[in-house]
Amino acid sequence: MSQGCPVIARDAMGLRDYVTQGNGVLFKTEDELVKSMLKVLSSPKQMRKMVANGHKTVQKYSIQNSTKQLLKIYESILEKT
Repeated sequence: MSQGCPVIARDAMGLRDYVTQGNGVLFKTEDELVKSMLKVLSSPKQMRKMVANGHKTVQKYSIQNSTKQLLKIYESILEKT
């Protein structure tokens, strides 16, 4: 995502959190992989959209944003003690 490429990934637990319909494609079988690749490659407009949405996802999960979220969690725990 961060490299400006559309993401086509196997449908697996960890990847489902990051790869969504708007920023990539998840596949379960080899046939779905081939179909996904052909679909993405045949639609430059869709590819650009996936790349743009991928950049937004990368920002959402950046080290800076992840650190801020973790800090908020720690602060809320400290407030309760």
